[in-house]
Amino acid sequence: NGRSSNPISLAFSPSIGVWYHWAITRTGTSWRLYRNGQLVDGPNTDDTPIPNIAALLTIGNAERGWHAGLIDDVRIWGEARSQAEIQSSMDRELSGDEPNLLGYWALDSSAQDYTPNGRHGTLVGNPAFVGDTP
Repeated sequence: NGRSSNPISLAFSPSIGVWYHWAITRTGTSWRLYRNGQLVDGPNTDDTPIPNIAALLTIGNAERGWHAGLIDDVRIWGEARSQAEIQSSMDRELSGDEPNLLGYWALDSSAQDYTPNGRHGTLVGNPAFVGDTP
């Protein structure tokens, strides 16, 4: 499809003060993007290798700079979750021992990985932790 360096593309203008749940799934070379549990892009085909979870992972930074907003939690699964699975867990905290959960950073007061894998992060740039989020 000509998007090998960026398999997901979406025009989106977020509303100030509104939280969004984002999920990206990949099965083989097929990518899908979900916003608030609804498919908004995909399936798109791309054969870019999936990054190694054991390697350095940066949350909140991309080629164009730091994310200028709030991030509630980050989850990495060892399988492509279905739309129904995404919808059933997107609004709840996890325990960290869910099947196929490779990394879970609640970002509530630290960058602790709540899975048994213990891939704890390091906070950079003096992030602020806010109270409860939706």
